[in-house]
Amino acid sequence: MDCRMIELSPEKSHVRIDKASRILGAHVVNRIVAFVLYLLGAKLKTVAELVGMPVDSLKTVIAIVSRDGVPAFSDRRRSDAQRTPKVLIAVNPQVTVRRMEKWCIVDLGVGMSPMRLPISDHIQSRTVLLSMLNAGWLTTHETALALDITTPYCHYLAEKLENEGAVMSIVDKRQGQAVDYRFGTAEKAELILQYAARAVSGLSTSSVKLTEAVCAHCKVHVSPRTVRLHINKLGLSKLDKSLLALVNTLKKNC
Repeated sequence: MDCRMIELSPEKSHVRIDKASRILGAHVVNRIVAFVLYLLGAKLKTVAELVGMPVDSLKTVIAIVSRDGVPAFSDRRRSDAQRTPKVLIAVNPQVTVRRMEKWCIVDLGVGMSPMRLPISDHIQSRTVLLSMLNAGWLTTHETALALDITTPYCHYLAEKLENEGAVMSIVDKRQGQAVDYRFGTAEKAELILQYAARAVSGLSTSSVKLTEAVCAHCKVHVSPRTVRLHINKLGLSKLDKSLLALVNTLKKNC
């Protein structure tokens, strides 16, 4: 099944996943999305990063679902009562959250002072906002935007916080997190070189292609998200057309 020509809407996806999660449970929806992406041919590493699940855990889910069928989408370690999806009802629809500079601002409604959460303190901001999400005060889409994470990963963290009840359970443990800080001068130099070479040659300068090149030449493991971050920091995205024009001008003047 080739789905590459299908046009997907992120806005509709947020609404539909949110609705399905309220009925089926975020954990079940996350597993279903992961399994469907696997069936459609996506790479395991890509699927795992998208749904916020370790690759080994994803392999386990796929194996169990392939063996046991639909019931395997639920976590059998929980009791039947625990597996019953909790319908989250917004008890205070006036609560909203937004990012402003270095803060997450939570507006609690008329007559209440806004709550300011430092973006740099991941544990504090995630604990408060995910707790509000589980209480039905915020939507998954709002929470994910405020925390700058994907909606599926937001579902995963919210469920983990609710079930495990430990603050450390929401610390970002994805593989890409630890290596984001290893993008040193050698990696930046290779990124600039690869970007310039591909731009002048008319080849794709997508973060996926550049990540593959940087990882291969520098023997490191970084995520496309990290590469996109440094592309923007270095201002490389503005060079595509101007770089080729400059090269042609220099050739004519030689």
